[in-house]
Amino acid sequence: MVDNVKFNGMRARDFFRLHPLVAMVNAPPVAGLPPAPARVIKGDASNSQASVGGTSRILYANIDGLRTYQNLPLTWTPLCRKPVKFSIGGQPGGIPFFHLPYNNDQNYRITLNDKQGVGNVNLFLTEFVDGCSVYVEGTQQHPTVYHINAKGTERAWSVFSPFRFTTAIQRQADWYAKYSRMDQRFKTDAPKPQRVLAGMGLRQPTKVENHDYMLDPHQEAWVLGQLATFQAQNRIPTNVGGHNVDRMGLFACQGSVFGERDPVGGTWKFYIQKRVLVGYHNHAVPAAFSYQWLILSVDQFWPDNKTGSVVV
Repeated sequence: MVDNVKFNGMRARDFFRLHPLVAMVNAPPVAGLPPAPARVIKGDASNSQASVGGTSRILYANIDGLRTYQNLPLTWTPLCRKPVKFSIGGQPGGIPFFHLPYNNDQNYRITLNDKQGVGNVNLFLTEFVDGCSVYVEGTQQHPTVYHINAKGTERAWSVFSPFRFTTAIQRQADWYAKYSRMDQRFKTDAPKPQRVLAGMGLRQPTKVENHDYMLDPHQEAWVLGQLATFQAQNRIPTNVGGHNVDRMGLFACQGSVFGERDPVGGTWKFYIQKRVLVGYHNHAVPAAFSYQWLILSVDQFWPDNKTGSVVV
């Protein structure tokens, strides 16, 4: 078990540099405790920026390590350790964190202001990203975070079929169409909270989007060509189940956005964990015999953006 004590003994960014975050589930009710308070969402997420109410921004989580993912056997290494699951509830106990929900073709925002009086809430999480854009703006003490989805934004590729676009070009054009639409909604859907727009200490609004955590075909080829390098770095195994690992395949990629609050200064920084699901093979064993969530990077994007980009 990768437990809460281990997480609390590290900085969040250090924990997520070692442990892929691959599952967030609602925990079942706890016997003998009252049910979790109802989640309060203000506004219409389909047509404007709906906000998480001040009385239900903070939830609680317990952390467990995972040995399987969707019934696939998982492996791990010293520098890319056991993947983890966050079991989320509304009752005190576990790790408190600000949680931002999401839904297809909807807009959600949350301001990291502890109106529930929990105290020392030093973690922010939103749902996994594999196509959405996440934006952060405001002050470092009380930033506002947006999770915007544009799944319904499609391109009619039949119009362009005479040009014989490659899969890579189609994918990049889809990405551009989606994040352009999400930019438009971030800038225009519903007024921003005045407490975020007014005052001193505002930071530039910054976003992470598809190309910051998903791979294009060139990057996929690069990852698959790094087998020996990753093995030398102790990031992927050299042997699984008695078979030497001599090649790997790529099955999925996704990201997790998290925020970390400095408990002394009270300021927030935001990061994106970029990871891929790979399967390990041996030429003598044609089918994949083990899988791993491999962390490619954990980069800050706000207030200083090593990755991501400023919204203009």
